Amino acid sequence: MTTLEHSNGHAFLDSEEARGESLREIARRERVAAFEHWAYEVDTPFRPIAELLQLMRGAATTEEALGAEARDETEAFADTEGLGNTETLEGPLSTEFDWSEDTLRLDGLLTGSPSTGYVPPIVNITPAAVPFKGPKVQLDHWHRAATCDPNTGKCTAAKDLTRMAPDSMNPGFIDKVTGSVVMGTGPGSLQARLGKLIVSKHGKLLTPAARQSGRATAGDRLRVALVDLSGKKLADPEYAGWGSTMPMQGTSTLKVAILYALHQLWLDVQREASNGKHTTRAKLVAALEREWRTKGLLTMPGLDELFAFTENAPDVVEIRLSPGTVRELTNTYANSRNAAASRLILRITLPYIASVLWQSGLYHPTRSGLGLASGYGCYPSIAKGANTKEHVLVNCENGTKDGRFAWRSNPLAGTRTRRQNVTALSLATMFTLMAQGRLGSVQRSAAIRGTLTTACNWFWRGESKVLLGVTSTPPSKCGVATVGGVRYKHDVTLVEKADKRYVAVALTGNVHDEKFFENLIVQLDPLI
Repeated sequence: MTTLEHSNGHAFLDSEEARGESLREIARRERVAAFEHWAYEVDTPFRPIAELLQLMRGAATTEEALGAEARDETEAFADTEGLGNTETLEGPLSTEFDWSEDTLRLDGLLTGSPSTGYVPPIVNITPAAVPFKGPKVQLDHWHRAATCDPNTGKCTAAKDLTRMAPDSMNPGFIDKVTGSVVMGTGPGSLQARLGKLIVSKHGKLLTPAARQSGRATAGDRLRVALVDLSGKKLADPEYAGWGSTMPMQGTSTLKVAILYALHQLWLDVQREASNGKHTTRAKLVAALEREWRTKGLLTMPGLDELFAFTENAPDVVEIRLSPGTVRELTNTYANSRNAAASRLILRITLPYIASVLWQSGLYHPTRSGLGLASGYGCYPSIAKGANTKEHVLVNCENGTKDGRFAWRSNPLAGTRTRRQNVTALSLATMFTLMAQGRLGSVQRSAAIRGTLTTACNWFWRGESKVLLGVTSTPPSKCGVATVGGVRYKHDVTLVEKADKRYVAVALTGNVHDEKFFENLIVQLDPLI
């Protein structure tokens, strides 16, 4: 076995126009913003160099990007990204990626772009550390920590709730000492077989360097993660990835973070009710808000909107999801409604979501991960009651794609993290923890899984379910959005059959084959 230290695929472009002063200075001096806190983040190899240089000169305006979900989404969103300081990729570098003297030539993607007249750029990458110590507000979150035994293949949850920390949320393929990703290196390993598949079947989505070396590069249009959880591997997973730590635009696939944060909040509230022996809603809410304020939280979660409280003294108050929240969950996941997702975000609050993602390790200072700092459009129902100390809201009263809101004090700004950020690794981690019953508790994990069985998917369209013998739709979350001229399309799924269990993730940029995902899952299944 070997370990893979992450590499974030954000990079800035070198050019004749940019020489003479560092791109860090250019980015700081010539920030391109349409309004407060918004502008393009020059961090993607998919954008033509001429457009990037235009942005650096401050000559371009923010382009609205309309994203639509799979199920004829009726409420579109537009989100632009903050131009942070230039950052560099860090090491140590590994066998999943091909770094040639810290320089990657990304001609594989850009020469295949429908745009014409653009010169393939050179991306200079220098290993460096990420100076990020987590969000300003780090709350206490509680879970039933599980112990996974490779000998039995079982994960056993603790009886009592304990404070959650990244170390206690290790899915089983993160090295406990280095924090790097553990993968096999032999010719028969899952990693080797996945790499061979990607190069042989999907070479057109890779750069020439990737095709030649058999290792992912920042210019590839495909990121993949595959986790074998079959049999006893549930407690000792085998992981494989192709560019799986390189961040991409989150799309609606990132809505899995909202769902997890909601159930974590529910568990945190239940823990306070039990631990504090609160018999009334008023005393419970007061205790929670008092503690949250001491931790620096400015905007309190909308507990009365999210939950229904039942008082039955002398017993502690009971907490369940409110009918309104159940309706919002249905609209967000089964009906793919962006407005419902935005309302849930504002009720849970962006700082709370960020705290959950950080404390669970789903966002990591060196591995990147799930990051959410903006909503999915802004509408009148969202703007009403929104805390403008925490959020920037624009055009919400119009109820159109032009409306938006974002976190005013985004702690991830300048860390190469998009306002809506995902990696294949982080999605694979979350779904692995869900399969192990470790997202809060076994019960919370089951509830999250149930909701995601109703969500949109790309893998399970067409004949893939029949070909693979999948009788019911697995928990999944698809997403699609066009941002900065790139069409991002993603999916993540947990497959459970009689003979195998695995998590599959595919993140793509400008892949227009409508059958790509269903063909890919059919190709991935035999690797398990």
